[in-house]
Amino acid sequence: MLKPQGIVAFSSYGRLTFQPLQQLLETGLQHYDVRWSAPGCWAGSLITELELASDLLGNAGFSAIDVRSEQHGYYLANPEEWWTILYHSDSRTLLDQLAPEALICFKTEHLAAVATLATVHGIWLNVVAIFAVGKKK
Repeated sequence: MLKPQGIVAFSSYGRLTFQPLQQLLETGLQHYDVRWSAPGCWAGSLITELELASDLLGNAGFSAIDVRSEQHGYYLANPEEWWTILYHSDSRTLLDQLAPEALICFKTEHLAAVATLATVHGIWLNVVAIFAVGKKK
């Protein structure tokens, strides 16, 4: 329930968040028959476009809608930093589907693929955040 003139706000990841690292992860896990509940969708985020966020608020009767995206990406120093993110996030449920020996093999293969993305600055971790605000009519 939201009182009249009340404000609602939410955030989500944009469609390109963690790309191309996420695609490398998905492709690699497919070779190990790991089940991905929502391929191409990081952390179950369903609102990955500005238009989706705006439509959601508009269709729910909100006005004064403000939807924007911001880049919050940064460079990882090495592939191990990406593994730390994977291992300490909800991606762990994917990795836990692997037997211990397979996990070791997958980690080696995956981090080698991630290392190919390195530049002189590091490995770009693309983080696109969507922020949406609406006012109840």
